[in-house]
Amino acid sequence: MHYLFTLLLFSCFSSISLNAQGKITVKNELTFNSKPLELNQSYVTVNKDTILIETVKFYLSNFKIEFQNGTTYKEKNSYHLIDYEEPETLQFELEKINSKIKSVSFDIGVDSLANVSGAMSNDLDATKGMYWSWQSGFINLKIEGKSASCKTRKNKFQFHIGGYQKNTATLRNIVLFFDATHKDDSILNLNYDLSKLFESINLKELSTVMIPGNEAVKIANNFCKIISKK
Repeated sequence: MHYLFTLLLFSCFSSISLNAQGKITVKNELTFNSKPLELNQSYVTVNKDTILIETVKFYLSNFKIEFQNGTTYKEKNSYHLIDYEEPETLQFELEKINSKIKSVSFDIGVDSLANVSGAMSNDLDATKGMYWSWQSGFINLKIEGKSASCKTRKNKFQFHIGGYQKNTATLRNIVLFFDATHKDDSILNLNYDLSKLFESINLKELSTVMIPGNEAVKIANNFCKIISKK
């Protein structure tokens, strides 16, 4: 099931507009309790789990921009792998015409067409570690780390969230609407506070999700809710 999450501009995102090169710069920042996320640093969740986050990867895709003059821009080959261990992946650019933006939409994850096409090149290359197999497709979101609360080997938690078939689909869509009077600044700041995601995860009860299913669907839903304005 493909869910639609509509986030209002002034509550969740900064304004975006034309810069000198006619580009929109998309910046992605990960935080924990509103502070920049540091990998392999101890954090305490609201469930009293002490955790170390080692890996965070996820796909942003299918960017579409609708402008106030009625024109629309759709990014071609729109797949961006955000990898917190690779700072250069945290920022990319989109095209923009000389008109104010009416709405922006994008997906968290990889669409079904790419999934059935198999591993490809660039950010969809299997060497990126985000592809299961032709049967299960791509991993949309990967979060790994350690916690003494986990009853697993070496106390590891692993959340590999994917699935594209009807009842286990984890692709999620975000739509941002803009007022015609919004201030232009050419930057879209996206913030992801992982502390909010771990509010919905009790590591004593759930520490591993490695296949499509109900647990993956729940985490995909909750990941959408951690997005906010920097």
